[in-house]
Order: sequence, then structure tokens, then C-alpha cells
Amino acid sequence: MNRSARARLRYVFTVEDVRLSCGSALLQPVGSQPPTISLTWRSGRKQVFGGVVRAFPPQGGAGAGALWIRPVSLACSLTSSKVSGQKFEARPSELILRIEGAKAARKKLVGTLDLAPHASFERTSARLTVPLTHGAGSLQLTLGSVWLKNPSLDDDDVGSTSSRTSACSDATTDSCAGFELSPLDSPQSSSNLSSTPPAESEPVGQSSKAKLHPIDISRRIVLSSVSGPCASRNGSTAALPLPGRATSSGGQPISRRPLKRASSFGTISTIERDLCPKPGLTRRPSADAFPIADSLPQPGRSTEGGGCEAVRCTASAIADSAERRGSLFSVAEDAMEEVLRCNLPLSLDELEESFRGMDCEESQFGRLLCRRLGYMQVKAGDWRCDDSVVGQAREVNLIVKCPPKPLLPDTTRVAIRHRLHRDADHTLLLEREVCTLDVPYGESFCLQERWVAKVVHRRSANQLTTMPGDGEHDLQLQISSHVHFRARLMLHAKIKHHSVKKSRKVAALVAELLEEAHLPAVEEAAPGSRVGGAPQSEFTKLQERLESLLEEATFHKQHAQQLERENKRLQAINAYSRKSKRQLAQQVVALEATLQQERRDRIAMEEALTEAYSTALRQMVEHQESIASSEPSTTKARLPTSARHRRGGSTGAH
Repeated sequence: MNRSARARLRYVFTVEDVRLSCGSALLQPVGSQPPTISLTWRSGRKQVFGGVVRAFPPQGGAGAGALWIRPVSLACSLTSSKVSGQKFEARPSELILRIEGAKAARKKLVGTLDLAPHASFERTSARLTVPLTHGAGSLQLTLGSVWLKNPSLDDDDVGSTSSRTSACSDATTDSCAGFELSPLDSPQSSSNLSSTPPAESEPVGQSSKAKLHPIDISRRIVLSSVSGPCASRNGSTAALPLPGRATSSGGQPISRRPLKRASSFGTISTIERDLCPKPGLTRRPSADAFPIADSLPQPGRSTEGGGCEAVRCTASAIADSAERRGSLFSVAEDAMEEVLRCNLPLSLDELEESFRGMDCEESQFGRLLCRRLGYMQVKAGDWRCDDSVVGQAREVNLIVKCPPKPLLPDTTRVAIRHRLHRDADHTLLLEREVCTLDVPYGESFCLQERWVAKVVHRRSANQLTTMPGDGEHDLQLQISSHVHFRARLMLHAKIKHHSVKKSRKVAALVAELLEEAHLPAVEEAAPGSRVGGAPQSEFTKLQERLESLLEEATFHKQHAQQLERENKRLQAINAYSRKSKRQLAQQVVALEATLQQERRDRIAMEEALTEAYSTALRQMVEHQESIASSEPSTTKARLPTSARHRRGGSTGAH
């Protein structure tokens, strides 16, 4: 074992009661509505979204600001430090604020907070003040930390989790958050932001005295989100205390299974909790519950008290599943939410022809619907008979414009699937599945709708029957919707609310367009249904057209502001580039002058060196010549003496 290796410990940090304090000029609104401020907490690759709130004006001597009540949690790993006196290495994090709808040019504020000094093995909580960049203001917050003693996954590759105190109940909504994900929702819905938080609803099975600490709630949610199927069998996570769990008469808990990731249909325990509420508490069964799983008896389920059945009819559940086998989606009819029920003065053939042109531009009804909904680049496939479904099916791909809201793109791709089937008992069924692909979490959920039309006989103005006979006939159209989630999301309730709201709006628009197809007969029967000399439907159409134009004007205004900011940025870059070019030109001119001077100096030095070299050579040659001219005279003066010596020697020898 390598003792020099540094340990990595997993911690959960929670910030709550975040308060922004800044000057009033920074949050001065553009119009009548105060600006919105979004909070994002980031540390390394981890990033969680804290919500969007409205700014409040300055009160008394205090400046303007904003308040985030809901706690936000971030799970990350800390590495032990080798430096003496330092427990962990630095773990910097950033609190990023983005301002929308204010006159100030600064739209982004950042505050830096180091998490390492606040990590402890015991649960701690401290009130901190985090200054913002450029001296724009400060953030007052309460930072809490807790150590995960034996987490399932202790690696930073696991995505961080944002938790709120309302996570125990999907029905609780955050009134301080104005964040919406529906790409087709109107921008006027942002006015629903309220400065007064709603009362907290108590979770089922938990009394008012058994309140949980926000850090405990965050810890439970983080463990449930990071635990996989294999980690769900770990005894350490199963041993976590879960207050508020119901027990059977024998003292055993209903389920000892740990918290784990579930798909959109949930676990058996959640289905059991939905189907078997407490006495005196009415709750609708879960929309994604399996009917066969509900019919099976579960350990700990009691038939006494609560008013729920112990065993449901398995045969009817199997028949229901067999009936939905040829459908686009397997959700039961009673699990869907009814968004519209109306009577139409149409025949079944006319309605079938209209359904064949829905969401495309192949018919007059389809073109009107596409124009009213703002569809662009519509590409519809042909109706085909598929073995996997009963009836005919097709796919439609298009692009729709998103409302100008934070975190939403300008446009998004939409994929729609249709299934059309007509029974012999005068029933027409249209199934419609809508997937928005480019919005946040767009690939994790889809909207599923069932349009069921039945022929009814009109006896009187107030009585309808499905028995055909003599007299006039109408069609009864019932539209139900359901939001299918492929993964568990923190914004589950908000996405479902806005998706169903959009489905209800589209259903009302389709019913209105179908009624306008038979407008002449209605006008002849009721000539007084006019407003200012124009039909009531025409007035409604003009009013909706006005709302559509206002919405489009708002979108273009936001787009123009964005282009203006981009233009200013490009102008600043252009001015900087011009200044840089001028400086570069001056530097080039100075360098060229220096180069010319160096060339002249080099030429002068070469000339001086050549002259000195020539002078030295000339002096050397003259010196050699002077030496050579003096040597012959000395030789001639010495030759006679030597010759005499040689003659004298030779004479003596003779």
C-alpha cells in the first residue's frame, strides 16, 4: 500500500438563505417589471442551478438585492494536503449571478468561495459574506457541510446534485424561481413570479414535529441520485435513518430497500405510497404505476386502515396491457390527465381527414394549425402501416421558435410521432408524441397525448347519448395528456406542469379550428353571434393574432438587444485591433530605421577594417623589402675574407 498517496473524501456542501446586496443602479429595471437574477454554483466540473428570483427595490437605507430561500447542495471530493497546518487542498468554487431585464451593462457577477476551510467531519454551519467582483456588492449566505462516511461513488466523475427542501413532495413549487423549460410556453408566464414564498407542505408519513435539517435532506437526495443498481445493495446506504417511514402492525418497515435511481414509473414503494394513502388523505394514483405490479401483494401491505385494496384484479391489468400493445406508448388511459372534452359538429370522416393533416402543411387545417403554432421547416413523412402498432403511423420533424427566456435557445427542433386508428364501433383514435430536443433536459422527457373521438346522438340541448338513431349527430372529442420521463430530474414537477399547460392550449386551438371549418352553418343557425358586425370566432382569431404579434415583437426586441450587445463587443474588438495595427506599424517603422542604421554602421566598420588591413599589409611588405635590400651588401663584404682563408689552407697543404 502506498502510504504517500493522498486521501480523497466526499463532502456535501449546502448554501441557503442567499442574500444579494448591491447598489440600486445595478438592478434598475428596463420596464415595469423588476429584473430577474439567476444563481449558479460551480466548482470545477460540478455545476448546480439555484433558481431564478425577482430583484426587490431598495427599502429604507438598504440597497437593492435579491433573496434565494431554497437551499442548494453541491457534492464534491476534497484531497488531503501534505502541507503542515493545512487539512485539505484548496477547492475553489464560484457563485455566478446573471441579471436579465436591467439597464446596467454588467449582466454577470461572480463571487469566489473556497470550500476546503469549511469541511469538517462533524456537521457545521456558518454565516459567510462573499464579495463580488469589481466591488459590485456582496452575497450573505449560510454554508453547511457534511461528510459522506461511505458514499457509493467517491469520484468527481459523478455529477453534482442540487437539492431543495421541497424535494420530498413533487407538488410543492418554488415561488421564488421563475425558471421554465417549456419551449412553447408564452413569455407572459414569467410574470407569475411571486415575492412571497408559499407555505411548506408536509411530506406524507411525516408529522409536523419530525422536521428534517436541510443538510439531512440534501444528504438523502445526493445518496439517492449517485447510487446505482449495484450500489443499492450496499449495507452502508441502507443503514441511513429515514424518518417518517410507515411500519406495519408487526413493527417491520414496509420496505428495507435503500434509495436508488428509478425510471419514470418509480419503485414498488412509491407506487404503494400513492395507491394506499393515509386515512382522510385523498391522493391520485401515480400516473406511471404499472397495473400488474399494483395487483401483486407486497410485504407489509395491510388491508386494514387506509381504505386501499390488498389484491387488485390481475386479469383486467393483463387485458389492459394487451390492449396497449399496439400503441405508441404504454401508459394507461386512467393514468393520463384529461385536458379537454368537447362536442364538435363534424362527421367522423371529416375529423379523420383533419387528423391526417395535423402538424403538417398538407391540408388547409394543417396549414392553419402550423401558422398559429409558429411551426417552421415542417417535414412530414407518409402514413404507413407498421407491424409494431395498430393502424397507421408517421413522423413529423419541424422547428419552432422558443420564447425569450433564460437558458432557452432561439429555436428548437421538435420530433412528433402520430398513430391513427379507426375502430368499427365509430371510434377514432389519434396518438401524438412530442419531443423537444434542444431545450434543457429535452432528451429526458416527452409529451404523450391521446385524442379519442366518439359519435354521439344529440337528443336535446342538455342530453347526449352514444346510441345512434334518428336526429342530428355530434362527435365527442376527449383529449388526455401525460409527460413521460426517461430519467429522474430535479425539475420534474415544473416540466410536467408547463408541458400539460401547453397541451391544453394546443387542444383548445385545434378544437377552435375544427369548429371554424363549419362556421357558415353555425352563423346561419345563430345570426346574433357577432361582435361589432364580425363573427365571434373572427374576433377571437384577431385577438390571438394580436397576442402572437406582441409575443413576436417581444422576441425580436430581445433579439435586437442581444445583437446590440454583440455589435458593441465587435466594435470594441475592432477599436482594439485598429490600435494594435497602429502600434505594429510604428514598431515596424522603428525597426526598419534601426536596421538601416545597423547596415550603415556595418558598412563603415567593414571599410575601416579593410583600410586597416591594407595598411598593415603594406607596412609588412615594406619591412620585408628593407630587410631583403640590406642582406646582399653584408654578404659581399664578407666573401674576400673567407676566400683568403680557403686559399691559405690550400697552399699549406701543397
